[in-house]
Amino acid sequence: MYKNHQNSKLVSLCFYILTFILIINLSACVSEKQPVDYVNPFIGSQASGERASTDGRTHPGACVPFGMTKWIPANIDNQSDPYKYVVDSARMPLYRDIIKEEIFGFRGSHFPNGSHTRDYGSYDFMPIVGDLKFTTAERASKISHDREEASPGYYSVYLQDFQTNAELTATERCGYLRFSFPDTDRVHILVDTRMADGYVKILPEENRIIGYNTYSPFGKIKGYFVAEFSKEFSSWGVWDKKDLKNTKEISGEHVKAYVSFDTKGEETVEVKVGTSFIDFKTAASNLAKEIGNKNFSTIKKEAGKVWNDKLSKIEVEGGTEADKIKFYTSLYFVYFEPRISSSDNRYYSTFDQKIHETTPGSEFYNDFSLWDTYRNKHPLLTILEPKIEGDMIQSLVNMYKQGGWIPKWPNPGYTSVMTGAPATPVITDAYLKGITNFDVDKAYEGMRKNAMEKVDPKDVPEGMRFRGMEGIEYYKKLGFIPDDKVKASASKTLEDAFADWALSQMAKALGKEKDYEYFLQRSFNYKNVIDSTVGYMRGRNSDSSWVEPFDPISAEDYLTKGPKFRPRQNYSYTTEGTPMHYTWSAMQDPQGLIKLLGGKEKFIEKLEFALSNGERYNFGNWNPWYNQTNQPCMHDVYLFDDAGAPWKTQKWVRAIMDKSYGTGPDGMIGNDDVGAMSAWYVFSAMGFYPVAPGSLVYSIGSPVFDKVTIHLPDYLYGGKDFTIIAENNSPENKYIQSATLDDEPLEKPFLNHSAIKNGSTLKFRMGNTPNKEWGNNP
Repeated sequence: MYKNHQNSKLVSLCFYILTFILIINLSACVSEKQPVDYVNPFIGSQASGERASTDGRTHPGACVPFGMTKWIPANIDNQSDPYKYVVDSARMPLYRDIIKEEIFGFRGSHFPNGSHTRDYGSYDFMPIVGDLKFTTAERASKISHDREEASPGYYSVYLQDFQTNAELTATERCGYLRFSFPDTDRVHILVDTRMADGYVKILPEENRIIGYNTYSPFGKIKGYFVAEFSKEFSSWGVWDKKDLKNTKEISGEHVKAYVSFDTKGEETVEVKVGTSFIDFKTAASNLAKEIGNKNFSTIKKEAGKVWNDKLSKIEVEGGTEADKIKFYTSLYFVYFEPRISSSDNRYYSTFDQKIHETTPGSEFYNDFSLWDTYRNKHPLLTILEPKIEGDMIQSLVNMYKQGGWIPKWPNPGYTSVMTGAPATPVITDAYLKGITNFDVDKAYEGMRKNAMEKVDPKDVPEGMRFRGMEGIEYYKKLGFIPDDKVKASASKTLEDAFADWALSQMAKALGKEKDYEYFLQRSFNYKNVIDSTVGYMRGRNSDSSWVEPFDPISAEDYLTKGPKFRPRQNYSYTTEGTPMHYTWSAMQDPQGLIKLLGGKEKFIEKLEFALSNGERYNFGNWNPWYNQTNQPCMHDVYLFDDAGAPWKTQKWVRAIMDKSYGTGPDGMIGNDDVGAMSAWYVFSAMGFYPVAPGSLVYSIGSPVFDKVTIHLPDYLYGGKDFTIIAENNSPENKYIQSATLDDEPLEKPFLNHSAIKNGSTLKFRMGNTPNKEWGNNP
């Protein structure tokens, strides 16, 4: 009996121990954070009255990677940048009169995240309690950020004036809205086609509203939607600017539709919305395929899983919580655009206003901010998403076939935003890395045409503008673009020269030797706008004289006007910047640039001067020395590697990551520019950066994390892992003491793409003082 008693106690003890272990293990599983848990979609969304200092132009809306339509809370009544996170409008003079801490709609949007360009084909849905209200000012409801929430694929906010909770989630081409109303019998949902020519039709027998918005300044396109409501309509009507009409259908400017519901107690009304750029039938098909009978919670869960799968392509260990928040939020923003614009292997092209078919298994993409993203975002996608990157390039090739030119910034048709031929390095970089799922010959044809021919405005489709490599006729003849003939001449010369270099590399890879030699020689044209007598980039006139007077930073203007100073207002020969910003823009030939500027010591001194002064403004605020939000500056810090002082790269790259990026709504120093700011952070935090896309060489910086594992895709890379290990790493230990690649000493501060492709291991030994011997002979 005693023995049985002892056995019983032993069994009980074992049971309690096993239960305790199980609880501990379950707790660990529950508490272990996933990459998606580190994302703060509000980063970069805070409005600012100080010139772009805390204004990333990002949004916290619900979406999935590369999704066609994003679902964004709206508090700005214009055709771009739908949302600003408002802290205190009284402190933000630039926004005081146009935004408040309120929401007037939930927008099915095609705004390119972090950009300064236009939304198009968009429409608002707004729940209203009580009297019907139609204008944005009348229907706006106060909100509190304490009751506002966002995570990848989800957004919610409590509308105080209507005592209604609004929730949004999304699929690639659809939105799912859920409105939880208070106990009232006066409940409505308004559908607003916004500023442009629109159309709405109410279908009470189907519990649906269909419609479209045709606003698109750069190409004719309609954003179609089919909205399906979970509850029968008790009444309905339409509104055209000022009059309420008891009809089911209306078209014109500012047209809106509303539906009302009989509610009893607190009720929830859900709206499933299918979208398309083709027609209503396709929008309805998208709705049926992507949402169908699934409920809100299922779609939200699926969206979160899709995001976590994408973000898990890079696994980081070590670093601080803040580092992980900045890293995974940056990676999250990289995946916003270009947007999928096709459905069922069909897409509408603004370039010839026709419906086309895609290659089976591929998508058509639009909204490429190429001048910004060729520098880092597209090189990142070649690593993480090579198949998709190839589809994106084929989309650019299709635009060339339909419109006659490879675009610079399609949104959704030709724009002439920014300079050079930024698609060229994107295509070259991808091709040289082995990405070939696009029409290579047609791509080269278009790249070469952009580099050789002047654009006749008559050749550009109606409603769009495209100037190509503006001033190409002078560039070919003089070796530079003259300031007395073309605006922003010197910066255009630099951008054109880099595009020439990228084109020469593509020509070489394709065996086009004459083109290779011609464009390689042209790539040295950058030297024609570097004035060695003053040591900076400078504009020239058609008689070869330098533009007078000269000041590399317009310091007097800057000190007088402070943060309101915009460098581009003070130079006829630059685009968005000063000569100090642009002088370093010879990524294709850093050694040649170093020589032009007087050798390594003078080069290092001059670059150190720029960064030291820029640091006073956290490297932002559009300061004239170093501006992190200005893309031509983004590679500058890595040029110390080429000058034999990589420890300075290590110092400054850590400083920029620390001071230009944060974890709150004000955590981005300037416009994200469709992921360019974010991609810079992702690369830099991992410890390497593509200074010259198309060279297959990365410059090494200073990794933030103890370990980074890039889980390479099966497509092209065979599912290998590329690993970066930083031993003895910390915020203080930012300097590389030694490095190995697959256990072999690495003596130069550069990494070849083959190391990534082969699934190598890059290992650093870090310390708190510079090792000026490592990598000092590039």
